[in-house]
Amino acid sequence: MFYVKLSLAVLFLLRYKFVLFYHLYLGGRMFYFMLGCDLLYMVGHLFLLWLG
Repeated sequence: MFYVKLSLAVLFLLRYKFVLFYHLYLGGRMFYFMLGCDLLYMVGHLFLLWLG
């Protein structure tokens, strides 16, 4: 019975680690995506000001 609990705990930890890694990866992707959007917005704004 102890081994069953241990294996369940290990599986849970592995799954949690995978989920955490997935969230960090997606979070990083989203961060760069938002950064890119902000940069594009700023450049576009400056370009419009320059045209105006």
